[in-house]
Amino acid sequence: MRSFPHKNSKSTCEGAERAGEPITLSKSDPDVSAAGEPTPSSLARKSSAEADAKVEAGNGGSVTEAVSDREPSGDETSARGGAVSDGEPAASADDSAPAASPVVATEADRRWAFWMEFCGRHFRCHQLPERSFFIHGYQFPLCARCTGIYLGHIIAFAVNPFITMPLWIALLLLPLILDGTIQYFTTYRSNQFKRFTTGLLFGYALISVLFTAARLLIAHFL
Repeated sequence: MRSFPHKNSKSTCEGAERAGEPITLSKSDPDVSAAGEPTPSSLARKSSAEADAKVEAGNGGSVTEAVSDREPSGDETSARGGAVSDGEPAASADDSAPAASPVVATEADRRWAFWMEFCGRHFRCHQLPERSFFIHGYQFPLCARCTGIYLGHIIAFAVNPFITMPLWIALLLLPLILDGTIQYFTTYRSNQFKRFTTGLLFGYALISVLFTAARLLIAHFL
């Protein structure tokens, strides 16, 4: 019986087979024990290989192919970012939401914003929308009552230098005082016309009384 190392050349193996002699492995082979018997590890590997072969034969393919052909489950789909089994990505909530159109401020918007801020700061008006006039969709910078008051001031400054008003003009101050007081302490609510009218009378009467009082004082001391 001839023995040869595990890494002998192919020609040596063929020569031994032609001679009809059985081939044995040397002690350098890790799958063979010192007595020439297969080791337990080699038997375990052989059994595992035979089991894998049976599985492949029964399933008609390898385990790797079976795993690769399996469709992903719902958890796997969500973990991959919403991809569906046919290869198309699932629509997210952001994709279905309509894009918000940008708001572009026009020149009219900028002018209106400037006057609203200017009048609110310098004229101390509350600028409540429900008590203000609207022109072409824009709220007037002053409420209805303040609009009447300042318009009355302008008219009074234009008239009083030429016409002396009597002191009883002060009675025109009362409508605004009554309208505002009753609205403050009761459930009564005024309207835009009353607010504007009482404000106009108040503003005109206030400036007229000041002009008349100034004339009387100047006439008295001079």
